[in-house]
Amino acid sequence: MGDDTLKNQRRRSYGRPSYSREVANALATTVFHPAQTIKVRMQLGQGPNFRLVTHMIKNEGISSFYKGLSAALLRQVTDSAVSRCSFKYLARASPVADGGNEISLRYHWLLCSTISKTIGAIMAYPADLAATRMQGDTTLPSALRRNYKNVFHALYQAASREGISALWRGAGTNALGFMAMRFGALSSLEGFKIFRKHIPRDDGMLRYAYGSAGFLLYLVSPPACSKPFDYVKTQLQMMQPDANGRYPYAGALDCAKKTFRLGGPLKFYSGFVPYFFTLLPPSLLSYMLSERVFKGVEVSVSA
Repeated sequence: MGDDTLKNQRRRSYGRPSYSREVANALATTVFHPAQTIKVRMQLGQGPNFRLVTHMIKNEGISSFYKGLSAALLRQVTDSAVSRCSFKYLARASPVADGGNEISLRYHWLLCSTISKTIGAIMAYPADLAATRMQGDTTLPSALRRNYKNVFHALYQAASREGISALWRGAGTNALGFMAMRFGALSSLEGFKIFRKHIPRDDGMLRYAYGSAGFLLYLVSPPACSKPFDYVKTQLQMMQPDANGRYPYAGALDCAKKTFRLGGPLKFYSGFVPYFFTLLPPSLLSYMLSERVFKGVEVSVSA
């Protein structure tokens, strides 16, 4: 395969980055940020959903749902920029299928996208920690509240009081959660394809019912697989040292053990409903905005 043909194939497969997608992602993050705030507070012991929402509206106002929005936007921009640059480099530097001698283009894309998203998540993790702390600050006792002004104030407070390494506390758990999310999506999709082969083609009702069930499973599997990791990550992000400098958890495994001992397996799924609305709906809204609303005014970055 010649260099020109290979370049064209990569351009068709991976596309050109555009600012319209970044604007769409930022708008989707803003719209669904209240669900993220509710999820964090439920994981920190407040809830259930309706009671928590009414309490926040009555005592803190509508603005309480948007605490940590500056950190969430910084996380989104950082994650997207780093992931896109990493993907562009990996896609060009790694081999592409040619005559069946190397990995196929499909799995090449999957591998590059997974690695680039992991790199982006690691680089954006400090902003993720700042967002969680800003959202959960009011759940702490008055003496422990930091009253963060913005994302940079939250990052400075964490780094100055607990060290630079504190900005990445729970990053490993976050990476495992991302892998679990991908596993849930891919495993449910592949399982659906396998079992569907055994359904008679002339049985329309059965195929429709099975297709609906498979679609619902595909929607629920990613958050179901990744939610325990997200719960542990939130606890690690919010924990504060005591007077002797000791933290309540020695690490992710210690947090998981203590959580299971005190609340059982369902404790890890606190805030599952708002967590679901922080995953799929923002992605759908972002896609609709970038492809339908901003497509006519798209500004592309040269490859």
